Amino acid sequence: MDRRSDLEATSRSISQRLDALIGTEEEVSIRRQMILFTDYLLSGDSDYSHTISTGSFADGFSIPGSDTDMMCVVRNVKVICPRTYTASPPGRNETNSILVMRNVDGRPGYVTLELAHREHPTEALKSAMVLKEGVIMISSDMYRQYLVDFSSKQEGLSLISNGPCQSFQNDSVHINFDIAESFACHVWPEVAEEWKQRPKTHGWPDSIITDKIIQGGCHILPVGDKTSPDTFLQWRISFVTAERLLVHSFRHLQFKVYGLLKYFLKDVRKHLCSVGVNDDIVTSYFMKTLIFHVLETTPKTLWQDKNTLVCFLVCLRVLIDWLRSGYCPHYFIPTNNLFKRHIHGDNRRKLLDIVVDFHDRQYLSFLHKICPGIQDSVASDYLRLECNRDQTLFRECSHCIDFIGGDPKRINKSNKILMAAQSEASVFGAFYATTYMLSSTARRTFPMHANLPNNKTKYAVLRMCKTFLLYYDLICSAPLQLATLFFLLGNFRKSLSLCEDTISSHKDTICMSSEKDLAKYKQLYCGKSYSLLQKFKVKRSVAIFRRGMLEFSLPHIRPEIKQNPFGILIPQLPYAVFLGFLCYHELGMISKRDDALHKLIVIKYDDEQGGDLHWIVYTLLGICYQILSDNRRAVRCFLDSYRVQKEFNPALERVKLLRNSF
Repeated sequence: MDRRSDLEATSRSISQRLDALIGTEEEVSIRRQMILFTDYLLSGDSDYSHTISTGSFADGFSIPGSDTDMMCVVRNVKVICPRTYTASPPGRNETNSILVMRNVDGRPGYVTLELAHREHPTEALKSAMVLKEGVIMISSDMYRQYLVDFSSKQEGLSLISNGPCQSFQNDSVHINFDIAESFACHVWPEVAEEWKQRPKTHGWPDSIITDKIIQGGCHILPVGDKTSPDTFLQWRISFVTAERLLVHSFRHLQFKVYGLLKYFLKDVRKHLCSVGVNDDIVTSYFMKTLIFHVLETTPKTLWQDKNTLVCFLVCLRVLIDWLRSGYCPHYFIPTNNLFKRHIHGDNRRKLLDIVVDFHDRQYLSFLHKICPGIQDSVASDYLRLECNRDQTLFRECSHCIDFIGGDPKRINKSNKILMAAQSEASVFGAFYATTYMLSSTARRTFPMHANLPNNKTKYAVLRMCKTFLLYYDLICSAPLQLATLFFLLGNFRKSLSLCEDTISSHKDTICMSSEKDLAKYKQLYCGKSYSLLQKFKVKRSVAIFRRGMLEFSLPHIRPEIKQNPFGILIPQLPYAVFLGFLCYHELGMISKRDDALHKLIVIKYDDEQGGDLHWIVYTLLGICYQILSDNRRAVRCFLDSYRVQKEFNPALERVKLLRNSF
């Protein structure tokens, strides 16, 4: 076999391995569908703003360690270009606050905002108004700080200002997110006029995508140019929606090479740290900019599986050229040098040495590390592909539900998607969201009608709640919501029956988080013509309780729910055993109650559902001991709960109350 054949065989093998690392074309499509589904369901929720998913997840990646990024676009504030303002100034009937972008002396892509028309300004906008030379300007620094202070107080979170975003990072609760608030500009900015006119020699992006991007305009974010001595009034032009359109237009190999660049970035950061350079001088935005430029300047025929390695090395060569010149051109505004802030002097030289060495000698060892077994022949494993597809779909559906919550106003939108869905995956996703929102409707409605004096009305509402919960049980085998409902109504025997069913069937459910679980799932359920609905019912679920539906929760755990702004998640088995314990206690079945306590003690040591992974399990056990007046054991359990998670956990308050009763 000659060198070219060797290279093509290696490239094809890398491409196959990247399917496993980054996702197959179907898996990426599912992720994007669920992101667009989420944005659509959230779009009409607020009169103040609408939400757009951004970042790696919105692109279609599911890379460990990636943050959740969102952009909120304020509805009643619009930004216009000077030429638009001159040609058509806002009239008396204008219902929005109008801001005019003005150029600044400095890096292209940054502007100041002049208030041209004030109509129902938001509190954030009013807080950032600054009078300068007789003109009202809007300060990005003051605007961003107002948002951080307001959101921190409103949500009870410790948010920080991070670039244009309000950021929350907390490893103890495994939640990280960035939220940026922006203003829409529906006109293509003058500073990016070159991109609009630039010849697309190789047909990427095509005219349809190009027209969509231009018609969509841009957004303005509250952050100034960090290379400027005065950022107080500066705002950044953002092309986040245009960039998402571009990434979604990638062929699958192009997307995989983009993903490979993200893994390359992680490797480069490690090398930078080893030579004493701060690793944050290189960002994922450089990689996005790089792939955009390379795709625009290379023929489509290059992007084939047999050329995977060549495509990756072409990207590295372009990056090396940029590092040698010290200039990384912004894709939409090429006069904006993205290297200007950090990539210069000694930093640039060290980074150049790392990338050149990687290109010349280290790339194969890197590829072997992230794509093990490159030289092996990889047979098509259709069962593995089906298993990975299902895992991706189930995970992304759960992420979607986490974002959209259970607002019943979204049911009509979800039904529209369900009626228009064509693939099994999109039908499943829409049906799952609809049934979840129905169950949320039941959980919100129940507390308002549970104590009505009119029995006829009361029982009609309760029947509706039970029906809605049954719909949700159809798709994800979640009888514990019904069990909770029956417990709150005092029907302990029905609640107990559902708990016992859950415990007895638990061995047939699969967590789908470990290789062992996935192998079991593949063996039992893949390639056997099961529907997605049938397969989803065997996935191990969790009980989720949020502050907004506090009354539809056991009184025993409400202190935890009240204190946790994200709600609490309780694994299925410990919650079923705990609820069973409460039912046995209420029914006076002492022997069975003690058996349930012993089961919960055993569960706390479980690798998947135990207390060291789920702090709430220790809390549940402590509550059981407290009910039995064994306060010393209860205190130990609450302290164990606090050891596992300190934030949003009222365990110490529970301990204090118990110690006062000794």
